[in-house]
Amino acid sequence: MHILLTNDDGVHAEGLATLAAAASRHAGPNGSVTVVAPDREHSGCGHRVTVADTLTLRREADGPEGPGGVRVRRFSLDGTPADCVRIGLHHFADLREPGEAGGPFDWVLSGVNHGGNLGVDVFLSGTAAAAREATLAGVASAALSRFRRGGDAPWEDSVDLLDRVLAEILAEPPGPGAYWNANLPHPPDVPAGTTPRVVRCHPEAGPLPVNFRAVEDESTGPRADVAAGEPVARYRYHGSYPDRHASEGSDVSVCFGGAAALCRLPLFP
Repeated sequence: MHILLTNDDGVHAEGLATLAAAASRHAGPNGSVTVVAPDREHSGCGHRVTVADTLTLRREADGPEGPGGVRVRRFSLDGTPADCVRIGLHHFADLREPGEAGGPFDWVLSGVNHGGNLGVDVFLSGTAAAAREATLAGVASAALSRFRRGGDAPWEDSVDLLDRVLAEILAEPPGPGAYWNANLPHPPDVPAGTTPRVVRCHPEAGPLPVNFRAVEDESTGPRADVAAGEPVARYRYHGSYPDRHASEGSDVSVCFGGAAALCRLPLFP
């Protein structure tokens, strides 16, 4: 099969390299893996697309070949994750070399995101937006993320689980108008001596713990009695992701409990 990869962490992200290596193991002997990813981080950009500016596609060094010589070709784009999917799907011939065989892409995989995309996160996530864009174009797709509790864990700790998740996803396309959203657990959350499960579940509908901290300057705190155009205050996001609501059986509950959470998400009722 021919697989298109993207993400919202940027073309050089470790999670994307981990996904590219895994995809090359699942593409099959006549398959291919092509990366079209943003040239910089776009975390939290949602489903923003570029319509008024020129987009530049650049060739990047190929990734390591997969089993059977499956090639991993890499490109970067100075656009959003959804832009990357649009260019990849609608200009796939530009990504092939002269005389090279290969038709349109069979799958779009977005990730692996550095951090969870659980519950309502999918409305904010560039990773999920890329999968949605593929779904709108009629191509099977999945968004993949890995929850982190504090700092990142080594990516090799998630390779076996990622392979099992991909095998399950690729064997069962989500069908028209839907995409898969998979979240791997933070590796230290997996109980010692156990193999993490892949659990099909529903997305958590509870809100995120939104909180902002005022950033004080050297003179005063927040104040509204300033001249027009002058700053009233400065804020930095200070929400605690692990403190979010986790209802029984939701993707948040499953993932925080040390298993991989897999949700099929329809775009429309």
